[in-house]
Amino acid sequence: MFIQIPELLDKDQVKTVTKALDKAKYLDGKTTVVGPAAAAKNNLQLDREKSGDISEIDQIIIGQLGQAPAIRSGCLPKKILAPSYCKYEKGMSYTPHTDHPVMGSAPPVRTDIACVIFLSEPDDYEGGELAVKSEVGDISFKPEAGHAVVYPGSALHSIQEVTKGVRLVAATWIQSIILESEKRQLLLELDMAAGLVSKSSPDSDEERILAKTHGNLMRMWSEF
Repeated sequence: MFIQIPELLDKDQVKTVTKALDKAKYLDGKTTVVGPAAAAKNNLQLDREKSGDISEIDQIIIGQLGQAPAIRSGCLPKKILAPSYCKYEKGMSYTPHTDHPVMGSAPPVRTDIACVIFLSEPDDYEGGELAVKSEVGDISFKPEAGHAVVYPGSALHSIQEVTKGVRLVAATWIQSIILESEKRQLLLELDMAAGLVSKSSPDSDEERILAKTHGNLMRMWSEF
């Protein structure tokens, strides 16, 4: 399941986040991962221990994710991990890899779903596309600042080499109350169908049947 969320952050929010990140301290991204991903990772990542209080920008991003209808209906979040803020300068990349299945410690988060929020305008850098492998091949993303891309946490993905400028993103991971991605996709499609029926035939039997089916499947599949 791939979801694009235009303007998850508005321009003022992007400015607030990037202003804070300009003052932050960064460390070698390799030191933040283990296993094969360490060899693949060539970027800079915000050092939370040396960057002071960044709770304001964490709250902006997590707050916007929590309010986004596409996240609520498509991801059905149980937990959202505090964002990782990553910087890619000229020559940096992240070769194909999969993310660790569990991240964080207080409490740990199962990485069912990955979400990248782009903080640099596409004209600010060359290269740096997010490429995610799917059943139909690689899907590449390089949207405007403030836009978000959501994709399966299990997907093989990469960041193409930045050849000019600086690429700045926030990445986070979501643990869903629905473990299996196929079930999340079905629930999303039911929710979308209910929305269409609600517009064309409000307060109809069809709308009530779809809502009942969605609710019953949620009861069957939800994990808390």
